[in-house]
Amino acid sequence: MTLKDKLPDRLKCSPLLTMESDSDIETIAESIVNLSDSDGDFFKKTEKLLLMAALGYLRDWCEPAQRTIGNLISLLDAALPKDNETHTTLDNLFYEMKSGCKRVKSEDGITTLWEPSALSRCDGLTPRDSNGIDVSEDFSLTCYEGFRHAAMRETRTSIVTTLLLVLEEVEKEDAYGK
Repeated sequence: MTLKDKLPDRLKCSPLLTMESDSDIETIAESIVNLSDSDGDFFKKTEKLLLMAALGYLRDWCEPAQRTIGNLISLLDAALPKDNETHTTLDNLFYEMKSGCKRVKSEDGITTLWEPSALSRCDGLTPRDSNGIDVSEDFSLTCYEGFRHAAMRETRTSIVTTLLLVLEEVEKEDAYGK
């Protein structure tokens, strides 16, 4: 069974380009989760939250040309911890949306500096101009906060790894026109 087999007709052709509503995103996320071999309600719900956050980011913050499976994979890859850092790259992206500031390491590599965010949502909202965005004002941010609070770091890593494997298969299907 492929991703396109699990989607409604109007989303089958290019699901990431045709997603418009939060329910479209939920449908796509649920279809991807159903391709995974995760056991248990907790894992499926947490996978779905992460996917909805990433899909919402692609829809609301990226140009249509950037709404690809490859970029979805890159966003999920950014959720994996690197070099024992406290925050993942994806944590930093969503923090930037929430606060209007970007975390930047200083030259000494120890100190964290704050710079105004350059992010701009497709509707023109810029977090730096509004001192950040309230979690309730952005679908992807709401979903990411739910994901982040639902699971411990090790569990999040396992969830991301599972989703990356599923999406790599989806990307192959796409490349071969299945």
